[in-house]
Amino acid sequence: MNKLKEILINKKISTYKLAKTAGIGQATAHGLVHGNREPRISTAKKIANVLDCSIEDIFCKEAK
Repeated sequence: MNKLKEILINKKISTYKLAKTAGIGQATAHGLVHGNREPRISTAKKIANVLDCSIEDIFCKEAK
């Protein structure tokens, strides 16, 4: 499970609500949640603002 999906589950926010609140398309939100796409910087900022997290907390891969 990716970090964005974990955060949405923990905050009880749907993909639809994320898309509407952040002002992004539902297809974009769905692709990000399911790991099928990478966000543009502007999109990442919008999502981080809505979720009250840093971009790094949501989208940066953990080093192994």
